[in-house]
Amino acid sequence: MRPARARQLTAVRDSRRVRVNEPERESASTLGAHDVRIAEPDMPVPGTKYLVFSQNGSRFSHRLAHEAREHFGSHVEIEEPIHAAPSEGLLHVRMQSHGVAARFTIATRAASGDDVLRARHAEQNGGAGGMSALAARCGVVWMIEPEDGTVEFRLFELCALLALIGLGPILPPDDATLFGFAGAARRAADLRRGAGITTERDR
Repeated sequence: MRPARARQLTAVRDSRRVRVNEPERESASTLGAHDVRIAEPDMPVPGTKYLVFSQNGSRFSHRLAHEAREHFGSHVEIEEPIHAAPSEGLLHVRMQSHGVAARFTIATRAASGDDVLRARHAEQNGGAGGMSALAARCGVVWMIEPEDGTVEFRLFELCALLALIGLGPILPPDDATLFGFAGAARRAADLRRGAGITTERDR
């Protein structure tokens, strides 16, 4: 009998997508304002983190664990960094299900005029009609930084959950488009299926 092929998972590593075999996945995924007006440059500068806009304030930890169980069947742990000051608005989030864990740092800050400008360009780039107007109504952004090697579908699951809680759009680092909860959940489902992982909602 031929040995079964190892499943492939897409991971985030140094802001690039890489493929890792299933036996490696443990090492690859180890492990609570208003717009500021600024001068607009000719073109926005792409970021290095996923941004999720929130018009529901800065707090998300009181809902994240419940929504993660409800929508993705995932277990979530949240902790504050030991050396972070409360004013820095940093939280560590760990998500796990189906034997795949991922760890993220989420920073909270006031939305800026540059964030909205980037959202407008992303809307034009991706044809995401109306999404930048939604971003302009949001006073807070959550900046999501995945741990090196994080399996990519976990990243989209977290983005989807924050978009659901904050009622705002998601801006990827390359400013290619804007999308919301449904778009992020669909991306996560496609990546899970590619890895041979399905949830009840995927069926």
